[in-house]
Amino acid sequence: MFIDVHCHLSQPVFDGRHADVLQRARDKGVRLVVTMGEHYEDNLKVLELADKYDMVAAGLGHHPEYVDSESAQKSLALLESRHQHVCCVGEIGLDHYKVRDAKQRDIQAGICREFLQMAQRYSLPVSVHSRSAGRAALALIGTCNLSVPVNMHAFSGKAGVAADYANNHGVFFSLPGSIFYSRQKYKLLRLLPLSQMLFETDSPVMSPIKGQGNEPANLAMIAREIADKRHMQPGELTQQVWRNSLRYLGLEQADFDHPRP
Repeated sequence: MFIDVHCHLSQPVFDGRHADVLQRARDKGVRLVVTMGEHYEDNLKVLELADKYDMVAAGLGHHPEYVDSESAQKSLALLESRHQHVCCVGEIGLDHYKVRDAKQRDIQAGICREFLQMAQRYSLPVSVHSRSAGRAALALIGTCNLSVPVNMHAFSGKAGVAADYANNHGVFFSLPGSIFYSRQKYKLLRLLPLSQMLFETDSPVMSPIKGQGNEPANLAMIAREIADKRHMQPGELTQQVWRNSLRYLGLEQADFDHPRP
């Protein structure tokens, strides 16, 4: 069984196709799809999807690409009012690839810190974006004295840094479909301790097959590739990552055989 710990079913490419996409995922063994919000309007759509589909869970956040404090405050207020209906805080973080200006980066970091504090207040795990800002994001997280689980989604930094934080700080790292063609992701999947590994698709992007769309059903393909590269039996790896996913999301007591009606 699989949990897609980070995707974006609220993107327009999925409009009108959610039921089919989720059925294909279910047929491939996916039991839960955590879909992340990127801004206020997107967060509202994420909540609607989680209300409608029993295998969708909501993550509310503010993507660091949007350096907009007003929008971020609206999302923080939404998160505070709906925190009991949310399984994690995300997508949040830092992005130094698209945001180059120092003042804008300071605003970006301030927004991220506020979401991290909200996650701590309501004991919610976090999903962190850190494009070209891996060390900076990890350092920022370290200043917040968090006791909640942290997942670095599609981490693009050095594999050795990731392994250190996984081993010594209990940080999770979720691996996307780019493991099929990224040398950095290959190093990451080889060095990560199994106890801190998660699976994600980041749908509709990061497809295992370049040029094609992505969806949660592709988790099965991602898992097989990682098992092959780690020289493991796919079932052994899948069982370990399933346990990791439940631990990350605090769902050890969830009953996936009897979902809500």
